[in-house]
Amino acid sequence: HGSDVAPLMTPAVVAALSLAQMAHFYSMCSIFAYAGFLAADSGWVDSEDSAGYVAGLLATMLPLGRLPTSVLWGQYADRAGRRPALIGSMLGIAFGNLVFGFTTSLWGALAVRFVLLGGCNGWNSVLGPLCAEVGGPRSSRLLGFVFGAGGVINLLGPAIGGATYGLLAGYPALLPSLIGAALGAAAALAAWALVPETLPPLPPKADGGIGAGERWQRFDSSDESAG
Repeated sequence: HGSDVAPLMTPAVVAALSLAQMAHFYSMCSIFAYAGFLAADSGWVDSEDSAGYVAGLLATMLPLGRLPTSVLWGQYADRAGRRPALIGSMLGIAFGNLVFGFTTSLWGALAVRFVLLGGCNGWNSVLGPLCAEVGGPRSSRLLGFVFGAGGVINLLGPAIGGATYGLLAGYPALLPSLIGAALGAAAALAAWALVPETLPPLPPKADGGIGAGERWQRFDSSDESAG
């Protein structure tokens, strides 16, 4: 039906958003398989019995880091656009994974996961509105594709992390981290090349700025006209 058409929801855009979801989930779950070994191998714990506690801290730092910045990412996406927020988030994932692979101290590893992989990743704040605006009446279908890609990486990410851990001498977590960095960089490139901006620009105010209230009024009026 004509009312079901979503012209922005092309296969290329679906693939780009799915890749972003994969990069996001890989940065979270790939460490599950080797966090305890990394803590023991790096001398971050006194005994192997306490490695599980440090492994839990490493896993927790990433979602914890998103708590203070999620609203900020949402505000940024509403002001600058969905596309810049998406690209910035994927670059944060790429850089965070790269830095984590070379980190040798526990506090450094915790900081990288909290700040770079957590706080500098606004994918959760961008995913909903971006899929709604790209998918239109087919947004549920688009979310199904994106969430499905995340499910695949949730299955494969820990296996990939465990299989590649310790293969590079001196930096045991470097190889799985490089894979995460490559996913983030590829997702950023795909977003730049394929994902359209779905937030229309607003005319500047008299003082040269754009108010958030005006943007919401713009959306409300567009929704009313569409209805």
